[in-house]
Amino acid sequence: MEETVKNVVLIAKELTFKTTAEMGYELADVEYVKEDGQMCLNLYIYKDDGISIEDCEAVSKAVDPLLEQEDITNGAPYCLGVSSLGDRPLNSERDFERNLQKIVEVKPKMPLKGKNKSHIGVLLAFDNAQITIGQKGEQLSIKRDEILLVRPYIGF
Repeated sequence: MEETVKNVVLIAKELTFKTTAEMGYELADVEYVKEDGQMCLNLYIYKDDGISIEDCEAVSKAVDPLLEQEDITNGAPYCLGVSSLGDRPLNSERDFERNLQKIVEVKPKMPLKGKNKSHIGVLLAFDNAQITIGQKGEQLSIKRDEILLVRPYIGF
């Protein structure tokens, strides 16, 4: 099953990358996951000035025929979803670049020195070894291998 998921994701990326780019969007991520009892192919798109529902609809209509023609799931049914990045975890280096100087939530695997289980601050820097966020005028650096997840902070 895991190999099938990887293959579907790779083929979907190859088939949709050029079309989304020509439409002015960055194809930020693709996942093939089980949701509510069915397999879903989710495309995450990005552009600097934001993503609207109309953007998602346009991309869906453009890529659906490409995916169907190639029968990327070998006849297995799936739903197609196209959305903005929202608050999904930052996975790639590009995700981190995109979120520099923006507010993020960092959840370490273990509380840091008895502090909170999550930390909210501005992403100031990152590299392969650690990330640094700014909180209340101070900087907090956390080793990447000690982090459970980092995601954009959406406060209300």
